[in-house]
Amino acid sequence: DVVAQGSQFSLNDVQVVVAQIDLDVVASLRGSLSSFQEQASCKAKVPSVDVPYSLCLPFDLKNIRLSVPLQTDNKLNSE
Repeated sequence: DVVAQGSQFSLNDVQVVVAQIDLDVVASLRGSLSSFQEQASCKAKVPSVDVPYSLCLPFDLKNIRLSVPLQTDNKLNSE
């Protein structure tokens, strides 16, 4: 699903597009698709270190409004 899309053609120097998504949903979807599982199995494991602190504040997903899927609007070159 697409939850945010910038304009395809723009004369602006900078365009900022923001969306809020649940990364756990993305990770579980990627884990459920066999093609992603095959790609992941070919990659070397990255070592990790457990630390007693967090880089972000705790949050409750029930109170956060996630971006909803939208219809994409792709223009043809002739447009």
